[in-house]
Amino acid sequence: MSLNTLRAAGFDAVIDFDDVTSYERFKLLADLRATSVIGFNKEPYKLYDHSIAFFDGNSHISLRYKQVVKLFGIVDDRSYHYHLPGCRHEREKVARLLSQAGEVELRIAINPFTASEDKDFCRHQVATLVERLHALPYRVCIVMVGRSEKIRQLGLDMALYIADSTIKLRRRSDPQL
Repeated sequence: MSLNTLRAAGFDAVIDFDDVTSYERFKLLADLRATSVIGFNKEPYKLYDHSIAFFDGNSHISLRYKQVVKLFGIVDDRSYHYHLPGCRHEREKVARLLSQAGEVELRIAINPFTASEDKDFCRHQVATLVERLHALPYRVCIVMVGRSEKIRQLGLDMALYIADSTIKLRRRSDPQL
């Protein structure tokens, strides 16, 4: 989508969820000419109309979303239960994979990858986590989920993986986008 198309949308607010600061990012935000620019930990930058202090790098991204919702005065009182009907073929594929582990007391799924590569777990971190889980005093089954090519690059033989297991959920979407 071109900058002119984005600018023509006439955004009232643009929200920058990342902590990254770069010339390119700032230029894009300025060029959009939104009424309000909201960012995280951007207090020193005049480009941002609102800066939300959020320094917990270990928390889930949904906590940042909640801070934005709160800024807009929206009460977060909805239940976030998702009904995923599933597919018989996919359930059978997962059952076959899990049966390879035999009898276990705990099954753990790990997705070491995020939408932002700088926040991904590195191979050493994943390998250390898997080793520590296998050192527990009971049998565990570890299943790696995410993009297959990235999981294969980790080269871990102490974990199972489900090929092409990236899942994206959307509560609402605009069919025109």
